Amino acid sequence: MTDENISGSTSMPPRPGIRYRRTTPAFVQRTAQARKVLVLLFGGLGDVVHSFPALWSIRRAYPQAQLDVLTAGSYTPLLTLLPWIDGRMAYASRKAGLTLNELRHIGALRRTGYDVSINLTGNNHGSVLAWAAGARARLGRRPFWDGKKGWRWLQSEVMDFRYEQEPMYRQWLECLAQAGFANDSQFNIELPPQALQASGVTEAEQGSYLHISPNTTDDARQLPVAQMVELLQDLHRRLPQYRMVLTSMGSERERARMDAILGQLGFEPWKVFIGSLDVVQLSALIRGAALHLSGDTGPLHLAWMLDVPSVSWFRIKHDNKEYLPPPPLHRALLGESESPSVLNGIPTAALSEAAVELLGSAAAASAARLAAV
Repeated sequence: MTDENISGSTSMPPRPGIRYRRTTPAFVQRTAQARKVLVLLFGGLGDVVHSFPALWSIRRAYPQAQLDVLTAGSYTPLLTLLPWIDGRMAYASRKAGLTLNELRHIGALRRTGYDVSINLTGNNHGSVLAWAAGARARLGRRPFWDGKKGWRWLQSEVMDFRYEQEPMYRQWLECLAQAGFANDSQFNIELPPQALQASGVTEAEQGSYLHISPNTTDDARQLPVAQMVELLQDLHRRLPQYRMVLTSMGSERERARMDAILGQLGFEPWKVFIGSLDVVQLSALIRGAALHLSGDTGPLHLAWMLDVPSVSWFRIKHDNKEYLPPPPLHRALLGESESPSVLNGIPTAALSEAAVELLGSAAAASAARLAAV
């Protein structure tokens, strides 16, 4: 996946009383001989997906170096899609303080002897870990909430690109460009062919099903159960040529919600997976789908990464631009909801119609490609 560079990008405006050393394009040149590079990536599954172009840019800048990534433990398997990453390390907590496990990490990081650390999110937690790891060149982003001082003093140079106006992966590329890294959005992933086997879906069955993630980790981003059932039933009626595959995480809350949805459906989905697929297997399953449907959640970002058409539903927020998948391959519908426990305000008919239109567009594009051969 590639796109054009953003023109006219600006850094965040300076604020009185906040002083720090801004990075320059000379950073990459000064550190070009680094033998070991550490990237600290704090965030959710979507952030890990959005980091792939930035990680590839870092890899290109240090082709000879050992490149390690520290991220949340549940998401480290996704980094196996990047065979050019050397080390994948998990952290177990995002608490304000340092846990015993993280103190052990610090000891291991110091023994490794990193020359460069890059803190993509720039938060204080990552700043402390980067400083404690002992790298002399510590590059980090100015955080969105920058009232605490740690990010200024613990990072030797700071990237300061604005928030909320571009997709997160573009923001990170623009940040790195300030330090002299290449600014092109290549994902360079390699999905192992055996990953699809765990789902029981064959290569021949790819493109014959819809993938639906009805749950999210946050209740406020989920459609009501009754509306989810209505949407699935309408798609089943309007698109009988496509089978349905439903997936969710295995938490007690998500199991209960999935049970409620399945109990009210008037048909049986082709396949249902509740906490039984790892993130790489889930990626393979999504890649084989004709269309993905979900709220603002991790599987949506996997669909976007894999160029699988998607229909999604989002609550209107100040940072929607950072994670909304772009048209024309993706349709995101936004709703304003007064309820903190469920997402209302998006008509079922609009979601269903978007799915039908996207599938029609995809089929027409496929026919055009075949005719051109």
